[in-house]
Amino acid sequence: MPELTLEKAEMQGYKIRFWADRYGLSTRYLYNEVAAGRLHCLRFGRAVRITPEQFSEFIKSKEI
Repeated sequence: MPELTLEKAEMQGYKIRFWADRYGLSTRYLYNEVAAGRLHCLRFGRAVRITPEQFSEFIKSKEI
């Protein structure tokens, strides 16, 4: 069986608060983007997690 190299947090993603604090965005803005389908996420019950890859894709989509 191949060994997984991703850390646990990267596999499960980070909370919206993490991304909001890191990039100076409001949590409400990010939740709205998730609800609109513009920011992809992982859902575990009611919990929303965003992987670095998903957030990077979202940021790239905002480039002008």
